[in-house]
Amino acid sequence: MLGFEEKQIEKGLFDDCPKGGKEYVKWMRKLINTHPSKEHQLYEKYMSNQSNIEDLKYYMIQESTLDPRFDDILALIQVGTSGREKMEIAKIIGMKWVMGNQILCIHGYSLML
Repeated sequence: MLGFEEKQIEKGLFDDCPKGGKEYVKWMRKLINTHPSKEHQLYEKYMSNQSNIEDLKYYMIQESTLDPRFDDILALIQVGTSGREKMEIAKIIGMKWVMGNQILCIHGYSLML
């Protein structure tokens, strides 16, 4: 059932994964920071160089309405998708994990990384 997703995982990616504690948190931070979706044109180019105060206000209103359960919304959107669509949604979920001073929000719980 998860064959496509499993093929997307780089072989050996989890070979050096610590089993717990602070070492796991360090390892996970490093892994998250290497994800390609950590940098996005919206934030890197448009928001920092081209947007105005009205754009920023609009963005903040949109984000604050969804953020509390945004990961759940994205997960539900993934149901029934496959291939590129599913992986694009997964990239967005990964971006949400990296954003916000590296606070990982899953099902309403915040984990400081």
